[in-house]
This record gives sequence, structure tokens and C-alpha cells, in this order.
Amino acid sequence: ALRLTPRSLTDLKPSTGPDGGIVFDLTDVRLAEVLLISRRREVLEGVRNRWQGFTERLAAVDKISFAEYAAERKRAAAARKKREVTERRALFEKYATLSAWRVAASEALGAYGVTAPELWNPTGEKYNARTWWAARGKHKPEDIKGLRWKAPRSGPVVVAINYVPHNRYRLRLRDSDGKLLREDILPERYPSRSTVTQWKVDLPEDAAVEFVELGRDAAGGEMWGRVSPQAYFLPAQ
Repeated sequence: ALRLTPRSLTDLKPSTGPDGGIVFDLTDVRLAEVLLISRRREVLEGVRNRWQGFTERLAAVDKISFAEYAAERKRAAAARKKREVTERRALFEKYATLSAWRVAASEALGAYGVTAPELWNPTGEKYNARTWWAARGKHKPEDIKGLRWKAPRSGPVVVAINYVPHNRYRLRLRDSDGKLLREDILPERYPSRSTVTQWKVDLPEDAAVEFVELGRDAAGGEMWGRVSPQAYFLPAQ
């Protein structure tokens, strides 16, 4: 048997009780402690081995105060944010310098403008992103929210759209009659930082590309997105 606390791992020595059962003498048991009792010695040995890997990290934490720890976390977060901004700017500049078609959204599907500093803003708009919201119970599963772009040309292209991957959004391709030709789901990501999707698709004449979220009655009844109204259409080759 083992007694695991946030600071130590110790063996528990059992004794035999009056009725022949196993007894452990515990003067106190704190909230964050674990008592591990097993008939299998390999289970206990596995826990001991794992604990040895934690002791060095635990000792490192013990060497600094909470104020020092918090300051270091703050410095690390600032460095990470600066790195993300640099990487994001380089990615956007790549699209801006390529021979491409930058297309403004031709239709907002229940969406309205918001300011999203994490999204690229090449045109300097006040509202450089689109979002959507629906109160609980006020929409149907077949309802969609999002944006639609009129394709500037036909043929194989890569569609680049800047968005924040908070929910599971869908990329859709429709023909000139509105028929759905293709649909791909963009996976959720955590943390939900700004990113660019690169969707390779063969566009028919007068096609439309959609970035949408289906209606859903989630906890709180909320649907929302953060997506740039500007999309790039690059030749696939």
C-alpha cells in the first residue's frame, strides 16, 4: 500500500485487525491525498517509478516563490504571443505576395461585423471580422450562419480563409444553382488561436464557397464565429 501526497510518496505498513482483516493506522488523511492499496506488486512499483519522474520537477517548483513563478508565466505568455503574431504575419504576407485573387464576402448568412485584432486586417476595416449569434431555441438545426464568397474563376484553386477555430465549422462548395457539391469539416482546436485554412477545391463556373456553422441548441444556445470577410483564391499549382 502507498500513501501519495502532493509532496511525498510513502509505504503504508498494515497490521492484522481483531477480525483478521488488514488495518492501516492513519492519524490523518488530507483532502489532496491518495491511498493506493493493491494485491499486485507491479501496480505499486509502477506508481513509484512514475513518482520518481515527478520529484525533479517538484523540486524545481519549490525553488521559486509564487510571485517569481507568476512573473515567469507572464513573461512566457508574452513571448508566446509575440511569436504567434510574427508567425501569423509571415503567413498572411505569403498570401499577399502571391498572384492571387482577394475576394470580399458576397453574402453574410446571419452574420454581422465585429473587431477581431487576432485576425489579419489588410484593408484597415473597423469591423475586420464576421460573427453570428442565436438565442437558445430560436434557430433550427438546418439553419446556417457564416459567409459566402463568389468564386472569381473556375478550375483548381486553394481557398485561404483566416478564422479562429473555436467550433467545428464547415467549408462548402455550391454550383451556380445552389446545389451542394462538397462539404468538409474544419476540426476544433485548442487553444483556439487565429489560423488560416488552405482548402484545395476544383471550382465549377460561377461557383460559391461558404464558411458556415450549422444551427445547434448548445448549452447556452450560442453560435459564434470569428472569420475574416476577405478570402484568397490561389491557383492550386
